[in-house]
Amino acid sequence: VQEFIQPSHIYAIRDAICQYPANLADMSLANITLETQCFIKIAKGYLALSYDSINGLLYYSENVTRSIGRVQLRRGSFTDTIIRGVGEVRGLAYDWTSENLYWTDNTYKWIMVSTANGKYQKVIVDGLTSPIGIAVHPNRGTLYWADPGRSVIESSYMNGDNRTVLPIEDISHPNHLFIDFRFDELFWADSGLNQVSSYNLKTGEIGVRFRQQSSTFFGLSIYQDYLIWTDQDKNNGIHVADISTGKKMRGILHPPFGQANDVISYDKANQPQFNVSCGNNNGNCEQICLQKKTNVHYCECGLGYTLSDDGRSCNSEIQRDDFLVVADSYQQHLYQIGMKTGKVNPIVTSELYRPIAVGYDPVTQKVHWTDNEAKVVKSASIYGTSEIVLQANPEVSTLDGLAVDYINRLLFITDTGLNQISVLSLSQSKYNKVIISEKLDQPRAIVVHPMKGRLYWSDWGDDARIETAAMDGSDRYVLVNFTTKSWPNGITIDVLENKLYWVDAFQDKIEVMDLKNSDITVVLQEEKAHYFGIVLLGDYLYFTCWIK
Repeated sequence: VQEFIQPSHIYAIRDAICQYPANLADMSLANITLETQCFIKIAKGYLALSYDSINGLLYYSENVTRSIGRVQLRRGSFTDTIIRGVGEVRGLAYDWTSENLYWTDNTYKWIMVSTANGKYQKVIVDGLTSPIGIAVHPNRGTLYWADPGRSVIESSYMNGDNRTVLPIEDISHPNHLFIDFRFDELFWADSGLNQVSSYNLKTGEIGVRFRQQSSTFFGLSIYQDYLIWTDQDKNNGIHVADISTGKKMRGILHPPFGQANDVISYDKANQPQFNVSCGNNNGNCEQICLQKKTNVHYCECGLGYTLSDDGRSCNSEIQRDDFLVVADSYQQHLYQIGMKTGKVNPIVTSELYRPIAVGYDPVTQKVHWTDNEAKVVKSASIYGTSEIVLQANPEVSTLDGLAVDYINRLLFITDTGLNQISVLSLSQSKYNKVIISEKLDQPRAIVVHPMKGRLYWSDWGDDARIETAAMDGSDRYVLVNFTTKSWPNGITIDVLENKLYWVDAFQDKIEVMDLKNSDITVVLQEEKAHYFGIVLLGDYLYFTCWIK
């Protein structure tokens, strides 16, 4: 397997992520095309880049899927989405000493931090105008970011405290940032003033380092004495200049190939080894360690957790009733959401890998869930205690749907890997049985009507449909045949009104069928949605969406 060479330059154009050798300034361009240089070409709207030089990982944001992913920098590696549900992420910064990832979000106007795998996430700065570039200085325990909407560069501690506007007057539209650790200087690309400037973090000295009237500087990196930048205007592409002489060396334009965005120099020298306290056993923090100074740090907790009195561990306060339970496979958690307060509380269980389907039994106060990486069905009390494995499944299983029948003490599970629906008893732990195994393509969600003794499930395969059967699998028939392309996902039933609701992730809508007369009506339709789960509670429908 061929590792990517360090140092080299990696840059994002909207439709691809590409690599150029370190000697971009004077290399031969024979045989060099975007086709040969681009190694990720899935057209997902790539905006921001960062990297981990120690582990050979590239982090990137995708604007189309509203997510952050990472990939091992080896030929043939697979990309891995680690964070979803973000807005437009225009800046990424990886702290290699604490193994944390920071990003600016232009949709939500905030800065977030997470652990390197995305598991624990926290908003640390909010109320921004249009944030873009972000850079970390672990040795100073400082974060820097550009907010061109207010024509400022700001700094704070790594946890967002001590927020300060840098005293820079000659600034218009700062985009991406770069810290040159050799000289302790912060550089920024300014598309409003057509220049790249620097701010000395020791002395406060400010200077213009390179100016070109025809350039709208956007992405920015430095390699040795070379300045590398991207331009998004008529010079759309990647460019190099010699900082010491102020002479432009080269520009590679690519008008037909999407907009040039962020650029990084993949180079260990840009991530020097600082001996900081977070680098030692995560600073004894249970979840997130954020540097304040070289030997001073804060412990922080991910979404929904509160920091304990010991200043290191994190706990969750579970509500007794009036809540929803959701599974978040990217943050690897089950969450309880208070109906009146909207407060999010993690349900603390043992290691979760990819929880997908979830059900709650109000009689026993137990949560049941599927984990599509561990290939298990599990259950625990709402407080996270008494956790057990209800069913272990073969490697090919993909358990997307689960329904709790708390009257008859049964659990129904769809398996799109094995194309089957099975039932297991919650009162006799060893009893489980496959009830349907024919003519299933992509079975997804399942819901039970205990009083009628019927099951309803969605199948988003080529011949998308919603079906129903008796609880033993007999008396099966198609309820809804979708004539246009549809991805029916979550379904829920109103047992009092005798209505069945479902979400359609392809058509971006929620529909309802009156089971008395088979009439179907659209409840809600939105642009750019990807609905997954839905549940009816009282007079309200609650649903999940992957990209909002």
